[in-house]
Amino acid sequence: ALQLEVVTRLRRDAAQLSAADRKSLEVAEAQALASSGRRNAATDLFARLVSEYPDDGEIAEGYAQVLLSADDRESLELALAAWRNVLRRTRPNTPAWYEAKYSTALAHFKLGDREAAAKMIELLSTVDPGMGGAQMKGKFQALLARCR
Repeated sequence: ALQLEVVTRLRRDAAQLSAADRKSLEVAEAQALASSGRRNAATDLFARLVSEYPDDGEIAEGYAQVLLSADDRESLELALAAWRNVLRRTRPNTPAWYEAKYSTALAHFKLGDREAAAKMIELLSTVDPGMGGAQMKGKFQALLARCR
């Protein structure tokens, strides 16, 4: 709520901000909306930002994360597509790549396709036993256990 209040106050002077600062303000607003539980408003704003800035990884990840936080099938299918897009655009074996891999598997799981989620995780563990480090490996293993 505090973040949204700050964004609202800054928005009053948005005409004086540079294009980059206005973009940052809108990203902060989308993140604040998501954090405050206003998922629909956050999703709408992130969707607009993704169309305006298709090459911005932070925006793409924020959009995918908000979609993944939903429970309805349509949002989860959009989340799966969004995380696949993030995955394609992210350099392999980086923290962001592992997070996108995990979130893609989680989207499959939430959509009820436990087999696809398990196969993703099992394949990753075969080709990369470290799976992005101890913390990330733990997340993958916990999700795999839920798949079984």
